[in-house]
Amino acid sequence: LSNISEKDILKKMLTALSQDEQFLKMFVEGESAYESEDAKIIENVVRCYNADFKDILIKIVFKLVDLFEQNSMLLKNIAGVLKRFEPNIVEIICREIKKDEAREKILFEFETFLSIVLTKEKVASFVEFFKENKTVHWILYGILYTAKETRGAEGLSIYEEGRKYLEAVYADNEKRREE
Repeated sequence: LSNISEKDILKKMLTALSQDEQFLKMFVEGESAYESEDAKIIENVVRCYNADFKDILIKIVFKLVDLFEQNSMLLKNIAGVLKRFEPNIVEIICREIKKDEAREKILFEFETFLSIVLTKEKVASFVEFFKENKTVHWILYGILYTAKETRGAEGLSIYEEGRKYLEAVYADNEKRREE
């Protein structure tokens, strides 16, 4: 699989991953054993990326979340690719989540993905998507906190930007830490 570098064949392989749950599970289960090969696949995706890949990669993201593989290297790598090529990926994913009430209830399962693709400039629109649903404000905070903990200075700026929109949650968390 790691030798697939032709755009059409790579697209077919990604489509198969997005459609075949067993193939996707097998691919994710073998991640640690084939880390260098997986990296080569992602390099090939980056090299060949075009608009056709976006929808396929998004389907894989949702499938991985459905399979409880939201912390897999594949998901993290796809997040990196989509962040690089799709400036509106945060809005795209949030719109898809909002379409399905059940998905919104499990927003926390998108924590890893969203903490990777989120940028300081997208924090306002990210919070805006879910501001009416106060039950997910702590989840939004968790996503921002994960960005802070995993992305260095960039993550800290994302986290601090979130403070403007989730003041009560930040204040409550800081109060709890003092206790």
